[in-house]
Amino acid sequence: MSSSRIRTRLLVPVWGSRYVELFCAIGLAALLGDGNLPSLARETDCEVIFLTTASSIDDFKCHSAYHRLREICAVSFVAIDDIVDVGSYGVTLTLAYARGIRSLGSRQIGTYYIFLNADFVLSQDALSVVLGYIRRNYGVVLAPTLRCNDEDVRPILSQLAGAKDNLLNIPSRDLAGMVLRHLHPTALASIVNQPMLHHAAANQFLWRVDRDTLIGRFYLLFMLCIRVDRIMEVPSGFCDYTFVPDFCPSGTRATIKDSDELFIAELQAARGESHFLRFGEVSPKDYAADLSAWSTREHRGYADDTLFFHAASLPRATDEVCREADAFMREIKAALRPEPMRHQSHPHWMGALREICIGCGSLPAELEGAVSQPAAASGWTAPLVKTLYRSPLYPLWVERRLLNALVKCMPASAGPRGLYVANWE
Repeated sequence: MSSSRIRTRLLVPVWGSRYVELFCAIGLAALLGDGNLPSLARETDCEVIFLTTASSIDDFKCHSAYHRLREICAVSFVAIDDIVDVGSYGVTLTLAYARGIRSLGSRQIGTYYIFLNADFVLSQDALSVVLGYIRRNYGVVLAPTLRCNDEDVRPILSQLAGAKDNLLNIPSRDLAGMVLRHLHPTALASIVNQPMLHHAAANQFLWRVDRDTLIGRFYLLFMLCIRVDRIMEVPSGFCDYTFVPDFCPSGTRATIKDSDELFIAELQAARGESHFLRFGEVSPKDYAADLSAWSTREHRGYADDTLFFHAASLPRATDEVCREADAFMREIKAALRPEPMRHQSHPHWMGALREICIGCGSLPAELEGAVSQPAAASGWTAPLVKTLYRSPLYPLWVERRLLNALVKCMPASAGPRGLYVANWE
């Protein structure tokens, strides 16, 4: 094989029989579709690396999609058994990706890594779009994902895959339409021009234009593809905080701003993260106070771009809603603390590592020494914190119970037309 051929590696973290089954049935079916892995494997030195547990390897081998994948490109596995139960999914994901990158040793330099999650579904031709940016020498390709209710969308996708030899070839607008009709509650709560709900830990803001169109401004974008220009032995923070500036600090960056170019659906259980839902509206100033506590220079730069999600042509009202969004974001920007947070050793990362020390007694091997052991005399243990969170001592205990009850009673078939009204007076 010619050494001048572009080298690409897809990193896919997935473990456990159930999740391997779900991924192979939908996520992998989309990756095997037109303009995705078959095209990438023809044009590059391509390999798929599954970041998984030893017991899950045989689960892959039970699926026809896995064997079809092996006919297209090389496949390998990287063990993550020791990090799947550390108590922080973000830490597990970051360390898993880092191990996948390091698995190439010195050959990681110059390699283009494409990062995926097991709950992602890519539109047709998505990886061909990424390859186009790679050929134009972009070092980073960033993309937004949009969450939808797994319970509603997965049956539709399963039916489509079953009708097409277990392959998914979904044009961007068709996939965007499915998601827009079945938005996840956390996505609905992120829509600024609806007054009912807000997200208590917002990192993205959406505006409804019409039933087929949303626009967005995102502080967190998914690092879909990164060319490694610099070796980092140990992650300095969560992957969506640190991988771009650490691995490719000077590379040209591209952002997927229009879902017509590429769309990623993120399937999540409807009840997932319901503890972040709150009633009512929040001012830009209040959002800015929270964003100031964690947003880095990269995050603030991401939020400058307007993103378009649409299942049809953009309507005339789009420009007006964009102006509304611009005004809202200007208010946030004016209220942000001037100095962004450093991406390395970020307080969120260090806090997660300290919780792992408390809950597990030690850190994964590659992170040993990253934080000092918390003083045992403090009395704060992970079980105690969880107990307080679930008790009436938690300040928002009543509101959280009401919202959890509301989400649990939502029928999966309600769709975007379901209306829930409550009066707590």
